[in-house]
Amino acid sequence: MVNQAVTTVKGTMERVATAWKTYNKHLAVLHLQVQSPVEEGEGMNEWTSRHAQLNEAGNFLIEATETSTSFVLTEQLSKVNKSWAERMKKTVFEVPSETRVMSLQALSSMIQEASLLVRKPVEVASVPLKDNIQKLQVSIVDELEEISGSCV
Repeated sequence: MVNQAVTTVKGTMERVATAWKTYNKHLAVLHLQVQSPVEEGEGMNEWTSRHAQLNEAGNFLIEATETSTSFVLTEQLSKVNKSWAERMKKTVFEVPSETRVMSLQALSSMIQEASLLVRKPVEVASVPLKDNIQKLQVSIVDELEEISGSCV
């Protein structure tokens, strides 16, 4: 029975030691990575894996350590997670300025193309539509003449 208790305590202590090692290693690396410029996709899987391992180790240590240590770990983990979330927003959701410039160029090109298409004559075979266009043209000419006559 004593041997079993010793084995259990030894196993727990080994898990705690491993968790501290993992926590400290990933905390330092993630702290540096959150502050350095990184493009989307560049090591994202590694970042995500380290972040998950840090949280797993941190949560285990919060449960396994005494209250004051748990409190400090909770604060550290909270800060890292907030920084991580802000960084992910910027990395994943923010549109890079080069993309915006390319988008403006593409938009300008599409506007020019649309302008050319609008200016091209459209052949219409429908007689009623031609009649309506002629009536509109006549009424526009009449209105223009009326306006120009009143201005003189």
